[in-house]
Amino acid sequence: MLMKEELEDGTLMNTAQVAHMLGLSRQAVQGLLRAGTLVSAKGAQHNINLFARTQVEKLAQERAASKAMRAAIAARRQHTRLRRIATMREKLARLEGRAQTA
Repeated sequence: MLMKEELEDGTLMNTAQVAHMLGLSRQAVQGLLRAGTLVSAKGAQHNINLFARTQVEKLAQERAASKAMRAAIAARRQHTRLRRIATMREKLARLEGRAQTA
């Protein structure tokens, strides 16, 4: 059977394999399918969806890049917040110094 051979050689992946590769639940993979983010390589036969490994790997790379971008943005925001706090502390220290000399 062709589908069995494709599953065994890794060309196609079932929902559980996709979920494991993406770090998601099987229900989340089904959600990606419904949303059109993932496309079933073979029509759903007997309620089993099969996905092309290349498609899943590409999605995994996109998710990793997106996660890295979000982390970089969060780090930049944190840096900005800390810089503002340091600036405010410096201004407060100067104001306190003026108040003590007055």
